[in-house]
Amino acid sequence: MFLKTSEDCCTSREAPRSRSNLSLKLEKPNERFDRGIHAGIEDTIMAQLVFTYGMYFIVAALITYSIAVWGEQITGELKPVFVIMFCIGVLCDTTGTTIMALNLDTGGTVLDPLDAIFHMVTGLAAIGLMLIHAIWAIRVLLRGDEVSAARFHRFSKFVWLFWLVPFFSPMVAQMF
Repeated sequence: MFLKTSEDCCTSREAPRSRSNLSLKLEKPNERFDRGIHAGIEDTIMAQLVFTYGMYFIVAALITYSIAVWGEQITGELKPVFVIMFCIGVLCDTTGTTIMALNLDTGGTVLDPLDAIFHMVTGLAAIGLMLIHAIWAIRVLLRGDEVSAARFHRFSKFVWLFWLVPFFSPMVAQMF
């Protein structure tokens, strides 16, 4: 709502002498702006904000998951800090993916239908693999089984590489 005076305040540079000459009325926004254009701008801004926040979470997932996978690969052992980072990576990726799915409701996708389907299928599969990976990491850490730990070590690289496919696929799709 916007405030407007009956005479647009004063015609001279002096302030009005009494408040009684000023009658205020509230004006609705659609009387002041063309609502169609204004609504379109709001939707575009909202889609950009949703996309931006979704990307923050997706990049946070990339960072935490990469540190966890490569920390585990370099040290050769599964430490509690890596398990925590696996779980944070899954949480960030799931949150970012959910936020990006909200972006689809505001018309925020720029991918062709086939690229979008490929991205969605690989993205959901990657989240599933990451979830299995995080649960397996917790079990290996709690049980301390060396055979399971060796298999987990190999599986980590596969999950990380698979997760990079939906991370980079929209960028690659936009290049061609």
